[in-house]
Amino acid sequence: MTEKVRLLTVIALLILISNISLAVNVTFQVNMNVQIMRGNFDPDVDDVVVRGNLNDWGHWGSGMDMPLNDGDHDGIYTGTYNDTGTGHREFKHVVLLGGDPDDIIDPFIQRSYEIVGGDPIVLPVVFFADDDGSGEALDVELLFQVDMEIQLLQDNFNPEEDLLVIRGSKVPLAWGTNTNVMIQDALNPNLWTLELQFDNILFGEDIQYKFVIVEHGISGGSPNDIWEQPDPENTRDGNRYYEPNGQEPDEDEDGYGEVVRDLVYFSDIDFTEVTEHDITVTFSVDTRPAYLKWLDPDSIIIDIQTGDPLIDPITGFQIAGTFNGWPCGEFTAEHEMYDDGTNGDVTAADSFFTIQHIFPAGSNFEHTYKYAVNGMDAEGRYGHDHMLTLSNAITDTSVIDTFGTVDHLYDMWIIMIYPDYNDIEERSGVVPDKFRVGQNYPNPFNPTTTISFDIPNAAPVELTVYNIPGQQVFQRNFGSLNAGSYSVLFNAGIFASGTYIYRLEAGEFSDVKKMMLLK
Repeated sequence: MTEKVRLLTVIALLILISNISLAVNVTFQVNMNVQIMRGNFDPDVDDVVVRGNLNDWGHWGSGMDMPLNDGDHDGIYTGTYNDTGTGHREFKHVVLLGGDPDDIIDPFIQRSYEIVGGDPIVLPVVFFADDDGSGEALDVELLFQVDMEIQLLQDNFNPEEDLLVIRGSKVPLAWGTNTNVMIQDALNPNLWTLELQFDNILFGEDIQYKFVIVEHGISGGSPNDIWEQPDPENTRDGNRYYEPNGQEPDEDEDGYGEVVRDLVYFSDIDFTEVTEHDITVTFSVDTRPAYLKWLDPDSIIIDIQTGDPLIDPITGFQIAGTFNGWPCGEFTAEHEMYDDGTNGDVTAADSFFTIQHIFPAGSNFEHTYKYAVNGMDAEGRYGHDHMLTLSNAITDTSVIDTFGTVDHLYDMWIIMIYPDYNDIEERSGVVPDKFRVGQNYPNPFNPTTTISFDIPNAAPVELTVYNIPGQQVFQRNFGSLNAGSYSVLFNAGIFASGTYIYRLEAGEFSDVKKMMLLK
């Protein structure tokens, strides 16, 4: 072999070796004696494992848990594993109750080590949960309570089929078990409670927990966990918690300090976020733009989802939204709108189609929706929707829309009906330094008025008009406009005299003002 070949071979070997990640032996050690003494860990049935970077966080991720063993029965569990990573590495000690990887005690303590070079690493012995037995241990009895009324109203929880359980960080709680089942109160069917005793909780240490709906937990169907998502302000590490302080009274003298936890709603969703009673909404839509477009020989109505053209004559209109599951392509009789003077329709055969929908108690305040023609999703493109805002101040309301105003697909035919509909113009080429919505002029007006606004940056712009009861009577999406000063001519020819509120939105900015129509 020539000297040149030998040199190239050596270089290739060096490159190969430099690209091989050397495995470093890492020895983990955790002292479980205090947990055994406190009754939190049973060596005969429970396991302690490592989850971290070196095993893709074990059962939490895509790897396998790495068990630690106590071969000499001194209560110190150890294990040595290869780590092919480099630099800063993180891990946790986790207890598997009964060896179940889903039924765990996680003390929420993240540990770490550094890999520099290839020398073996022996980590120091640490106490599980950093509990060395020197801290004051407290025994507490907690009464947990949760209001499920909204989940019942929204059909998220069926007591005849589903379980409601509590899971948490301290025995008798665990994060993967359904053993702690909440009990429905005999007098208040919305209230669910459970009283549990906790032994040897260190002073200053918290008990973390969450409520979980286990779908089909009773009926035996395919289970599905619905974990609550509490308000972050009420959580620690994303969980509800209680931190014993040693001041808990022991009124029944059983050795456990007694605490009644605050009554909370599941996921902290209460009636400030959903309706507390049924609300009837009457939706009406001027469908003339759809008829005019269908009659235009140079235009075609297209189903946005399928791309199919509307060939047959228009036979009906439907409504689809967040409140009825967006049934585009699967409409039934309950989604059909009326133009025959019934079901809330004021005047028969005037091309204003109407439908009434009852929003049951527990409904969300904000909704989006569209109108369909002959069952086709053809009013606007994806994300171009009408908006509806409910409130607990009303029991019924009505909305009047014009077909196609959510997008630009029907503009030329809307303008045939409302000539001033899209009359927007840029007033000057000067870029304003802030967002501003001007007072309409003239005010009072009949039937047209001009609304001016400034936008300092390019943004999607939308104008919405409401009557005093809060009913949306007009909405216009102008699409994305460049930075500048604009004016819109608003035509209220079809509206009754009275005070109206207009809201203009431009990206993250919005402002509202009042205007008066006098006829």
